[in-house]
Amino acid sequence: MSEMNLESYPPVFRQQSESPHVQAQAQAQSSDLDDIAKESIQEYDPIPFIDLQCLNLDELGEACKHWGLFRLVNHGIPLTLLRQLQDHSKKIFSLSFESKEALVISSPMSYFWGTPALTPSGDSLSRGPQNINWVEGFNVPLGQLSQFQAEDPTIDSFRIHRIYSRYRYPQCFVANETWGMEAHTDSSVLSILNQEQVGGFEHFKDDKWFQIEPIPDTLILNLGDMLQAISNDEYKSVKHRVKPNKYGERYSICYFVFPAEGSVIQSSKYKPFTYSDFQAQVQQDIKTIGFKVGLERFRFKQNGLGLQAETTNGEDEDGLSLIFPSITILVK
Repeated sequence: MSEMNLESYPPVFRQQSESPHVQAQAQAQSSDLDDIAKESIQEYDPIPFIDLQCLNLDELGEACKHWGLFRLVNHGIPLTLLRQLQDHSKKIFSLSFESKEALVISSPMSYFWGTPALTPSGDSLSRGPQNINWVEGFNVPLGQLSQFQAEDPTIDSFRIHRIYSRYRYPQCFVANETWGMEAHTDSSVLSILNQEQVGGFEHFKDDKWFQIEPIPDTLILNLGDMLQAISNDEYKSVKHRVKPNKYGERYSICYFVFPAEGSVIQSSKYKPFTYSDFQAQVQQDIKTIGFKVGLERFRFKQNGLGLQAETTNGEDEDGLSLIFPSITILVK
């Protein structure tokens, strides 16, 4: 079990980690941890591999339709660069909690902990203490950094918004009783994940959870809500979650691509909406009913008079809390 730098943890994580009762409970269960860990891991990592150097469009389409994520190999990013990014993340997260809060003052970056649910400005959406996620992170909106403002006109023409996020999932003695990140779908077009050595990332498919093991020099690309809407549900926004670890800390880096906030999403399955509309609705749902409803708020539904859009107030309509009880939001 790795040594814990408690000074760097947010106060609520620090208090729980220092609790004698929690530590004693963890020590009493330590002999069973290896067996439990082995039982929770799938016999094989089933997600498809996509080779960027010899791209097969049919295989890519099948992965997007049936899985919603895939493992990217031969992606062209030097392994040394990925290691440098991870090392830099560890150094930043090792700072004291107070230093990390001070780091983002007068900066476009935002620092969050306890939830991945954020406002457009990067502030954490308030949630009850029972819903705390065992995670902290930094969001970096790349378009607000001067070195990223002189872009290739071709890239700018796509009207996209990009965010670079770093996450740390602190070591957790009661990992079976909490989540590093609750089950959710990303609100992005797509997300590109670089995992470090500690696992915990899980993907939901065919009513089962699959653990996605870290493999060096590969990236995980998963599709988000916006791409599902744009593709008329042909491609799937994948539900996933992260488990904390009893043995040590987990680090990951993610690159998110979003539509520009004013871009209108057009689809035969959903009424027209902008990404700003989507963000606002998600935040309202989290505040009023406690979880993300997401695309279902904008989906056309069949009635006796033809197609009509779902209403978008915050009430629990059509049994949505029964259909989506565990989905939360990763708002960036």
